[in-house]
Amino acid sequence: YLGNYVHFNSVLYSITQVQLGKVALADFTTQYGLYAHFLYPFFKLISLNVINFSMAMSAITVASFSLLFFGLRKIFSNNLVVFFTFLAIIYFGYFYYLFNGNFDFYYQYKSIRMIFPAIILFSVFTYILNPKKILYLLIIFISSLSVLWNFESGIICFLSFYIYVLYERFPGSNLRSYGKEFINPTIISITILSFTFFLFSIIIYLQSNTFPNWSLFLKFPILFGMTGFSSLPMPLFHTWNLVFLVYLYGIYIGLNSILLNKKIILDRVAFFVAIFGFGIASYYLNRSQDPNLLQTLYPSIILLGIFLSKILDRSNRDNLFKITNFLMVIIISFILVAIFFQMLQPIKIINTLTPRIPDIINNKLTDQSVSDGIALINSNSKPNDQVIIISDHDSVIYLETKTSSPFLNPGSSEMAAKSDWDIFNNSLLNNNSFKVFLADNHDPKSKYMKILKDHYYLDDWFGRWRMFVPKNYASISQPGIK
Repeated sequence: YLGNYVHFNSVLYSITQVQLGKVALADFTTQYGLYAHFLYPFFKLISLNVINFSMAMSAITVASFSLLFFGLRKIFSNNLVVFFTFLAIIYFGYFYYLFNGNFDFYYQYKSIRMIFPAIILFSVFTYILNPKKILYLLIIFISSLSVLWNFESGIICFLSFYIYVLYERFPGSNLRSYGKEFINPTIISITILSFTFFLFSIIIYLQSNTFPNWSLFLKFPILFGMTGFSSLPMPLFHTWNLVFLVYLYGIYIGLNSILLNKKIILDRVAFFVAIFGFGIASYYLNRSQDPNLLQTLYPSIILLGIFLSKILDRSNRDNLFKITNFLMVIIISFILVAIFFQMLQPIKIINTLTPRIPDIINNKLTDQSVSDGIALINSNSKPNDQVIIISDHDSVIYLETKTSSPFLNPGSSEMAAKSDWDIFNNSLLNNNSFKVFLADNHDPKSKYMKILKDHYYLDDWFGRWRMFVPKNYASISQPGIK
């Protein structure tokens, strides 16, 4: 994995557990949403391993950027604007990190938090150009699914389109008639959202005979919101000031257009993208470090393209050399073209990737500790068994051994709450049926080590891995995959 392994581990854990028949929000909690259940049928069709998982995440990333590209093609008639705008999105969303030695695939964002926003942007652009009732209902349903897939990005998709629908119904309405216009989309949106959650619950029940515990759905967002976990203060004067000015100007253009009863497509697109961008920027507000600002820039870049496209439009060419329009064209063009030249750095990509190629060819990137753990578990368990793995690499080890955890807590990379550790320690204390596999990077002063010392015995080992069995061990018949 090219990047921080903890990021890889936290995304993979849900996939490994769901593929072995467990249910998120019933058998374990998850930080990044219910995406594992969406991908369940796909991974049933192929052999799930680290490489196939990585290829699937890469495909989702490619699909996300492709949808943004085709969305730009829909709203911009000028191909140069499409070209430079898309390259700017790619640069800040992906290549900047590769060029500057801080690269991480970071599936939490580039795959999980990008795909549904990209789908919604493409779909809403299509709807604005050709507003049909069936497409309107379909977008609400897709945005409802996005809430299930990943709450943080999904709720932005859902609310952004809801606000846009209220916006487009505003012109020509007095306050009383607009009240009716407000009620109708509200009822439709809530109904479809509720139906989506209900439909998902039924599908999960038919698959596993278990309903999701929806009270756990917002566990991690609430936890992070209450504690400010991992928050970084946002500087008062910073590049984000300019980004938010772009969003404010987009909202102004949209409101001005609709209040004057103009039917300008790009103005409506600008309003939606600006509202959407404010929501996407919330990811930076709570975790205010520059890389998080850069990967949330894409709505503001789309807005810059909209501003430029409006000025270059044929109907406005007579006004091109007005001082304000001319200055805006110069500034936006300079930004987009300068970013294009930043892309012309193939040597940096080569220097980042070439050292890995011989190791990949010679299979020297395998972690020996992980290999030892897999060997020990495979010699003491069967596929579909439930075992307890105490390791920072638990996700990939569960994946390669085709085992799952019997406990209700999340994976090691997502154990952020004291309550999760309490569940883990109490489950370990009361366990009589499941073997425990301990990695060599454990904390010797932890509570679980005392539990292992008092209630388990050492039964087997390989390398620096250890297998512990409860002193009152009673094997149970473990069900296979349903």
